[in-house]
Amino acid sequence: MKRRTFVKSCATGALVIIVDSRRATHAADTKALEEAFRRPPPSARPHTWWHWMNGNVSADGITRDLEAMARVGVGGVQMFDVGTGIPKGPVATLSLEWVRLVQHAASEANRLGLSFTMHNCPGWSSSGGPWVTPDRAMQQLVWSETLIDGGRRVDVILPKPFAKLNYYRDAMVLAFPSLPDEGQPMQIARATVGGDAVDANALTDWDLAAGVDLRPGQGQRAYLQLEFSEACTARSVLIHALNIPGIPGLPGGGGIPGAAASLEASDDGVTFRKVTDFALIASGAAGPNVPLTASFPALKAKFFRLAVPQARRITEFQLSGSGRIPDWTFKTNLARRRNQEQTVSSDTGPAIDPEKVLDLTPQMDAEGKLSWQAPTGRWTILRIGHTPTGRMQNAPSDTGLGLEIDKFSAEAMEFHFNKYFGDLYEAFRPLATKGLVGALVDSYEVGMQNWTPTFAQEFQKRRGYDLRKYMPAMTGRVVGSPEITERFLWDLRRAQADVIADNYY
Repeated sequence: MKRRTFVKSCATGALVIIVDSRRATHAADTKALEEAFRRPPPSARPHTWWHWMNGNVSADGITRDLEAMARVGVGGVQMFDVGTGIPKGPVATLSLEWVRLVQHAASEANRLGLSFTMHNCPGWSSSGGPWVTPDRAMQQLVWSETLIDGGRRVDVILPKPFAKLNYYRDAMVLAFPSLPDEGQPMQIARATVGGDAVDANALTDWDLAAGVDLRPGQGQRAYLQLEFSEACTARSVLIHALNIPGIPGLPGGGGIPGAAASLEASDDGVTFRKVTDFALIASGAAGPNVPLTASFPALKAKFFRLAVPQARRITEFQLSGSGRIPDWTFKTNLARRRNQEQTVSSDTGPAIDPEKVLDLTPQMDAEGKLSWQAPTGRWTILRIGHTPTGRMQNAPSDTGLGLEIDKFSAEAMEFHFNKYFGDLYEAFRPLATKGLVGALVDSYEVGMQNWTPTFAQEFQKRRGYDLRKYMPAMTGRVVGSPEITERFLWDLRRAQADVIADNYY
């Protein structure tokens, strides 16, 4: 019995129960209704959560639990294989003994006339386990950027975007004429923290593992100061930040509790003026790596500095002469809204012409080398791919912890569902014929994803056009116009919602 057959048979049985209950209610007279309240029919009995606590379970305990629940009028159970920190018991999730005990529970539920529902994975959210490999895990879009001068043949290694769990796959390579201010030279001549020189390359190499540590003292801010080779125009900043391993969080870890970070500018490196404030939220291992972006009215300066009130590792710091779409990480489903930029500017500057976005995917080899006869002008190259978010499910048993599946992938869901339930279908069959067995997704608490390997094809099928010409919008850029970009991002979210509905739920 496969997942979809199993779900259909359960849904049909549940529908029969609901219809029978309504028929009984409408047909009852006053005396029968009173009696029904005193002795509710099976279809009206309450169901209860039933937690198997971190492998501390036995056949005798299962029978005693179910008999007690049947005796007091419980109509069914919803079993969760959870941990929550209590000592580990002798039964490992998906072991032969665990499967035997679930089969025993299903048999006992059938004997007692109870319904039996299982959460679809260890824990209470959402769908995953140790059998989920990085290629089947939740995926996020990642990219690197390279500026080149055209009018010549280009042979260049494009930086590989960052990867989690040693898993990265390319999706596409795109090029577009650099916007007037974006294409300007922005070489960092000198980078300092507290007056001491630091490696500026670590801030612009798209390697999100390496970076510069900022450690403010108690009640103070730490400063990362950048001097550029010449004054440059900026409309936005993109920053990747992490927590520093081993540095305790506030209070007691230095810095200023609750304070915002800020970007400041200067013409002489001595007197600084504030550009904007923002919340510098650190990305974590469990969830997408989300850049912070802030947009502001265009300004020209030779010195910029980042003032940080809490300890942070800055792994990428990119100033741009182009603005960014407000809340773009939210609008691409990379992050929830609370992680988004805090300041909004209507001064986005020029927009990318979607008809001039070129697909260079065939011109890059497996090692990331781009060979291209580039037209005249300055070009921005995006190497775009995907990597796991690293998210695992909540509160599983110790032996049930693993990666969350790719919610956009029917194959990943089918693999996971059959892995968890595959040895149990036959044990469930007697209950299924009565409509008394089910699978449960209790809640969705595992954050965002915004890509899957087949998403470009899914988008074409569902929205009717090729998304490649508009893909720079997934990095926050304006394509066509702010209105056109917003329309594309709406289509993007609509397609993502339909994919998760069809392939996961």
